[in-house]
Amino acid sequence: LRHIAQLQVLSKYNATQLKNPTQLNDIDGINSPIPDRQVVGPVKRNGNGNEDDTVPGILIGGWEIRTATSTIGNEGEMDALNSIAENLSDKLEDGGDNGKSKRRLCLPEIVFIDAFISLKCSIPAEGTTDTKTNEQRPSSIDNSFELIFSAHDAICEWAECHAHFSDDEPSSSSSSSLSEDQNRASTNFHRGVSIIKSADAKLWMERQERQQRQASRGVIPSSSTVTANIKTKTKLSFSKHSSITTTPNSKQCSTEFNYDWTFSTPYAGAIRLQPPSPSDSADSNPTSTTSFRPTWNPSTSSGIDLSLLTDQSQPILYFDDVTLYEDDMHDNGYVSLRCKLRVMPTCFFLLMTLFVRVDDVLVRVRETRIFSKFDDDATKDRGGRRRRRVYRDVVWKECNWDDLAKYGLPSQVKLWRIEDEEGSGGGQVQQRIHGMLKRIPQVTTPQDLPSHSFLDV
Repeated sequence: LRHIAQLQVLSKYNATQLKNPTQLNDIDGINSPIPDRQVVGPVKRNGNGNEDDTVPGILIGGWEIRTATSTIGNEGEMDALNSIAENLSDKLEDGGDNGKSKRRLCLPEIVFIDAFISLKCSIPAEGTTDTKTNEQRPSSIDNSFELIFSAHDAICEWAECHAHFSDDEPSSSSSSSLSEDQNRASTNFHRGVSIIKSADAKLWMERQERQQRQASRGVIPSSSTVTANIKTKTKLSFSKHSSITTTPNSKQCSTEFNYDWTFSTPYAGAIRLQPPSPSDSADSNPTSTTSFRPTWNPSTSSGIDLSLLTDQSQPILYFDDVTLYEDDMHDNGYVSLRCKLRVMPTCFFLLMTLFVRVDDVLVRVRETRIFSKFDDDATKDRGGRRRRRVYRDVVWKECNWDDLAKYGLPSQVKLWRIEDEEGSGGGQVQQRIHGMLKRIPQVTTPQDLPSHSFLDV
């Protein structure tokens, strides 16, 4: 699906096709949009262990824009990522042990391990200070700013949220059936990550609780009820997301495979900064005094210019559609994290969409939009240096399955199968489902993810 305009078209708009990628990872001083949170992503390399020189992209308006699709992670790569995710789920943000029993995680069935979208530019240097004379000197070395979206980072941020979960076994009620305030007050809810029960699991737990209440009153369950429960339990025992046990020791192992199996990451991209290394400077005495750290500033309204995005007189110089991960939840639904990037002569626009469908339980959509104009020179810092402004919109939507009818939405699972858009008639499926997604009610985003924000780089 990648599209790159012909060289003569790129040249007309002062754009250049990139062939040799700059370093995208393993950068010291990595920073993310969330303070005190560090996210390290994979490095796309070739068979010789060097950075892959086939990653395509374009250079326009001072931005290096690159995208990469990849194969599905192999066993070794998935095991390594799973180990990282489990370690993150057992650690708090300060890096200390949370004192909880080991939490086991499973990753999505399909992870495009090296897939990413990178938006990179230089940050004007702020100068250096001579350590001997304390004099300010202009610097010719700029810092590097990168806004990157990758499967690795998205999964790591999802895993981190589990460090805030309680050891207690979740109740029989699905978190999706609770109100938003109740969900946020739950000990198994953090930044939009929660543990949900499938429809079958909810029914099974309700039967178990009903039996326990009957037993406490001396009522013996009928043989048909016991048989039904045994069949249900046998069915669920093969499900990776079923963390339900009834043994006396279930409490002590309640965190094993007790995780958000919908992979509903709050991820909205990661910021990376690369300050110049000392070896880049001819004078070893001066030390960099760069203190500029781009941060997302909340705004009362969106800064995305829709008139530019809908201007059909402007050609699309670069387009790509990159899927980061997906999973069919063992036939209990579907989840996908997908990025679409469009670059025009006047701007770039990125849409990252997390789609979650838990059959007969809920529909969830989380959208992150990134936008920047190439000729936007209205922003300057105190030193008069021009800063590029990047806008971000974050929209979360969610609806319990039982509430779909309230919004004029169908409750038949087959009509929500967005994964069928790749098959025959996929265009019609996509158009119909995306129309339905617009009617899903919005929910509140976490405090660190304002609905509208911007940063200057």
